Amino acid sequence: MNSLQDRLIRARNLFSVDDEGRDVLVILFNCLETELCVRSSLEDDSNYSGAKAKTLAGFFLYTTQRFEEVFVQLSQLEWMKAKFIAAQNQERGLWHAFAPLLVKSFHIAVVSLMDSLGPLSICIRDSLSEREQTRLPDFPDTLKKHRNRIPTTVLDCLDSAESWYNTVREVRNLLVHRRHHQIILGGPEEGLVFQVEERRLGPKIVLPVAAWKPGEQNHEFVDFPLYSTWIVAELLILLDELGTIISAELGLIEDLSDRARRKGDFGVLRSTLDRLIDRAVSLSVVEGGI
Repeated sequence: MNSLQDRLIRARNLFSVDDEGRDVLVILFNCLETELCVRSSLEDDSNYSGAKAKTLAGFFLYTTQRFEEVFVQLSQLEWMKAKFIAAQNQERGLWHAFAPLLVKSFHIAVVSLMDSLGPLSICIRDSLSEREQTRLPDFPDTLKKHRNRIPTTVLDCLDSAESWYNTVREVRNLLVHRRHHQIILGGPEEGLVFQVEERRLGPKIVLPVAAWKPGEQNHEFVDFPLYSTWIVAELLILLDELGTIISAELGLIEDLSDRARRKGDFGVLRSTLDRLIDRAVSLSVVEGGI
């Protein structure tokens, strides 16, 4: 059983710095859409080309766009924090109004990304019916109703993400559909400290590694940068595994690592991952103990 620490380190190792000092994220999943677009111009349908490749390329593009939205949410947090800190408490009330919307949007973006993996996984070997194209299978439906249509290796990978996905989806459903109370503690200089409570059921998010002050007063509040980085780390591991598995399934034997490099400003995410790893080490959190 892999510890949370091991998974976080694995996610951290997906980042590097190039010779020019720029942050680089290497995930094979990122370049498969381009490769499939090239194959869509070919006519050998038996080798994931032509119309088959075009359909798959569309689903890869959709998932990649959802992936970008998650990063936009994290960038928005840093931008918003800087603006409110610069205002020197003059707009503190707006911080408490805007921060809950960011928390909600982040959960929606993550669940949308995971839902996009459903039709993509099915279409590796199968195709969607006309009805399914109108209402795409989401992530839970895919794992419950369409298991026999997905390659075993891909299915195993999706199954491994179900536990943390269910946690995120439950919070998302509460924020979007049910009565709840979202508490934002303190100001932007403390990051984004929050908790979501459902009527009479108390705190909804219990994640020791992301607790604001473990073992102290207000320990049940969550440090959003740590919490969101844990989720992003799990996403990165999942997409990294899927990229490797699906490229093999599609018969892509050439080295695509150069095309899998995504450059960007990942400094904050990398430093938060380091902080999360240190916390995991101190708490000795193992899978199933979250």
